[in-house]
Amino acid sequence: MRQFFTIAVNAFMELIRQPIFLLLMTGSVLFEIFLAVPYYFAFGDEPKLALVGKRCLRWETFCLLHWPRAT
Repeated sequence: MRQFFTIAVNAFMELIRQPIFLLLMTGSVLFEIFLAVPYYFAFGDEPKLALVGKRCLRWETFCLLHWPRAT
């Protein structure tokens, strides 16, 4: 629990020092929600397909972001 508190305090201090941190964090959350919404409208009553599509997109994004670091 102490580590969680330390991370929360450090994140808040970073937010105070650099407001761009808030913009980046908020923007990434909104972007992820934006990417998930079309699946729910396209698949309608099949939420499992929407969940699989969202997981696939998240995995692809992870691979694209971390692939340059691995090489």
